[in-house]
Amino acid sequence: DCRFLEECDFLICYFVNKSYGAISEQGIAYYLSKLLGKKAKTLCIFHDSFFPDEWILCCADYCFFDIKDFEKFVKERF
Repeated sequence: DCRFLEECDFLICYFVNKSYGAISEQGIAYYLSKLLGKKAKTLCIFHDSFFPDEWILCCADYCFFDIKDFEKFVKERF
């Protein structure tokens, strides 16, 4: 939902398999953040069975290749 993406602070994407919905939402959040100055930051967590492509990596504000690293980041920042 684009309205939700316009109003959120963070979009958290957990990639286990290819999810074109999540990839689309990530692209929209990137567009809103970088080109329109909205506040959404994208945090992407990749399961060890998922290999992100350049598009996913380039549109992420933060990337985590381990859920523990993501949890540590959240605990330290919030």
